[in-house]
Amino acid sequence: MKMFKKLMAVALAGVMAMAVLTGCGSSLNEKEVIAVINDAIKSPLAKVVEDETGEKNVEITFKAADSELKDKTKAVAGIVEEKIGEKDTIDTILKGKKDAILDALAGKDRKDTNMYLVSYATKVKYDSKLFNTLNEGINALEIAQNITKNVVIHASTEIGDYETKGTGMMAFQDVTVNGKTYTIVVMKVDMQKKATK
Repeated sequence: MKMFKKLMAVALAGVMAMAVLTGCGSSLNEKEVIAVINDAIKSPLAKVVEDETGEKNVEITFKAADSELKDKTKAVAGIVEEKIGEKDTIDTILKGKKDAILDALAGKDRKDTNMYLVSYATKVKYDSKLFNTLNEGINALEIAQNITKNVVIHASTEIGDYETKGTGMMAFQDVTVNGKTYTIVVMKVDMQKKATK
């Protein structure tokens, strides 16, 4: 709960500052949204990377996706939207279809050694002008919170031989699950082979 409050404070402060700079009626552009998400996910992302690789205090700076990651994100969205049961949630779908999602991201041969994280935010249109202005920060918090929900996918079976480069890309795609719309976020963390000593 303390972590969530800290994340909320960081994200809301960032978005409020951007709202002042861009004007309340302006929508945030992708670059600014990614900057907000970068700020909001620092702590949970560092924990996920540490759990997966053993690296401590890693900071990843994400930028907008290239066309390849955008195509992979669309493929993940298609997998999530495939015929599902009425009681499935986005979390159960992401966990239940993990192998198919991994195929879409890393290929069936699993030669892609990058780390992929799949998260999401619920798409909501608020009645309040203030909440709509703060919407990107609210989404960033939800994305950060959902990173820790076991939706981490890593292609390499030799994770211990790799370390992060400190960079990555992020792509977004809307999906509908049982009448509810979400924005799927695929984050690619660039990995490199550890230097031999």
